[in-house]
Amino acid sequence: NKLLNSEAMKKQEEYWTSVFKEEVPVLDMPTDYPRPTMQSFEGESIGFKVDRELTEKIKKINRTNGTTMYMTLLGAYNILLSKYSGQEDIVIGSPIAGRPNAQLQDIVGMFVNTLAMRNYPKGEKTFREFLQEVKKNALNAYENEEYQFDELVEKLDIRKDLSRNAIFDTMFVLQNIDIEKIDMEGVMLKPYKFGLDISKFDITLTAVETEKEIGFNLEYCTKLFKRESIERIRDHFVNILKEIAENPEKKISEIDMLSEEEKRKILVEFNDTKAEYPKDKTIYELFEEQVEKTPDNIAVVYEENQLSYRELNNRANQLARLLREKGVGPDKIVGIMVERSLEMIVGIMGIIKAGGAYLPIDSEYPKERIEYMLEDSKADILLTQTQLVGKSEFSGNIIEIDREDLYVGDSSNLDKMSTSSNLAYVIYTSGTTGRPKGVMIEHKSLVNLCKWHVNEYDINVDDKSLKYAGWGFDASVWEIFPYIIKGATLYIIKSGINVDINELNNYFDVNKITIAFLPTQICEQFILTEHKTLRKLLTGGDALKNYVKTDYKVVNNYGPTENTVVSTNFVVSSGYSNIPIGKPIANTRIYIANKNNKLQPVGVPGQLCISGEGLARGYLNRPELTAEKFVSNPYESGERMYKTGDLARWLPDGNIEFIGRIDHQVKIRGFRIEL
Repeated sequence: NKLLNSEAMKKQEEYWTSVFKEEVPVLDMPTDYPRPTMQSFEGESIGFKVDRELTEKIKKINRTNGTTMYMTLLGAYNILLSKYSGQEDIVIGSPIAGRPNAQLQDIVGMFVNTLAMRNYPKGEKTFREFLQEVKKNALNAYENEEYQFDELVEKLDIRKDLSRNAIFDTMFVLQNIDIEKIDMEGVMLKPYKFGLDISKFDITLTAVETEKEIGFNLEYCTKLFKRESIERIRDHFVNILKEIAENPEKKISEIDMLSEEEKRKILVEFNDTKAEYPKDKTIYELFEEQVEKTPDNIAVVYEENQLSYRELNNRANQLARLLREKGVGPDKIVGIMVERSLEMIVGIMGIIKAGGAYLPIDSEYPKERIEYMLEDSKADILLTQTQLVGKSEFSGNIIEIDREDLYVGDSSNLDKMSTSSNLAYVIYTSGTTGRPKGVMIEHKSLVNLCKWHVNEYDINVDDKSLKYAGWGFDASVWEIFPYIIKGATLYIIKSGINVDINELNNYFDVNKITIAFLPTQICEQFILTEHKTLRKLLTGGDALKNYVKTDYKVVNNYGPTENTVVSTNFVVSSGYSNIPIGKPIANTRIYIANKNNKLQPVGVPGQLCISGEGLARGYLNRPELTAEKFVSNPYESGERMYKTGDLARWLPDGNIEFIGRIDHQVKIRGFRIEL
């Protein structure tokens, strides 16, 4: 009669619809494989127990807080899922016997219903506070347990997604019926444990409470998770239980699910990148040393024109003397706006030999952007070419570096004026996340990048490298300096060729290019062709999706402008659904952290943060923004750390998987949009 009471059912419906009046969240657990378009029920499970000591501590929490074992374990499971997903709105399914009154107790049949338990494990709450919320929500759910789950799904009009369950993707079950053995006259019955190769949900956690311990079983979908990932989830759940058992007053954000061994692996093993480099030298000193070794080697080629190392050094010295006469010195920013040409390299070497920092300005930039960069940088000298004079309004000193009358007089090396702690260059970001910002890079950071690059890719005097990237992008820095400090030949590609794959292929073959950088989209087309002389192809700038086996090595790279171009690299191979961005380069340390700066374990996404020798000095004329993005390193005293705003995670082998921008993730149950 109670089940047929429409008034009671109406009240229960009102309760459940109030619980889900806000959009039902998708639990965005990190998976090892892309989610299939159709839901898979292929599964496995692993069992584990917590010992008597921990069980007693959990029971003490129950007694102190007036909660049941179900409520405490459900609270801990919420915290686990929150830390894995980064979400603070969690829905977990939970079965209930469905026999609320005595008349049903002795009736044979399936009365089990499913309750959708929605809780909010926000970081600022203590576990004790959160546990009281879980208790309240559980009691309310029990009072409304007769409202059928299928009716709730229909009432909420959940968008159909064939790859997911409705409302929730994970279950928690507490079995508290003691059926270890049943004695009957002449017969003893014991439960038989058997494995099932199915999983009805992404993950199901089952707990069995006995007098001395708590046993658990983690059932998981094998189309989503590897066994080793579930083993880590198991260990992290136990660590959370230990944390809350020791101190229930600890805030959720402060609950640490990593073991000391995991921390050591991430902080020490994955970040074992220390390497010697000439940190007291400037980049132009290394260039001058190379000039002494290979003065007659060809340094740079553009179309039919070329300069030897001696010629490039001489012209840069002559230009540098002129710049010093005009007041250029340490940390003085000099703008340079040129088209692809030999003057591009002469100009930047002249500026840094004078002791200044060069500011590259692409001549194809809109007039407003050019003027903004010159004004914001407070540059009062602009190096340019005759045909570009007048492209923008500039009240400072304009020097046309394609005029031959500039290159006269003393061509010997200048006295050293700048040090490794002075600026080498300032590059402005694209401005896609706000106004363009000038990033200040010092010589020692550039030297560290170049020395790593030379060693990693075995750069030598026989190499012929490509200058492809746009002049205003930091990749351009990477294409120039590692090669001219080792005696290689730099080929500056002509505009137009860079966007025509056929012409680009021909350029590689005709000039016998041995190593080059290509942006991701161009690289994915380029690797479909063969090249006899190419030994290394470097790429980066976007997520590399397509790869085919080549005769040369393809290397995927990642790095923000704020960390001197490159932070990680990965020699691409097959077997990855999402090609990693690799491991940190020399003297670079990577941390994957949650919003509370707590280290994320292997497999769990978080913000990618960078520390080490490559860090920029900061943003030009933006002390507040610099303080916001370049923070004290919480994992290494006295060091700074850059918060990239990128989402990534460690893989078990120490490589890093890039996921996307943190602020570009939009998730709605039923479908997912990635901007």
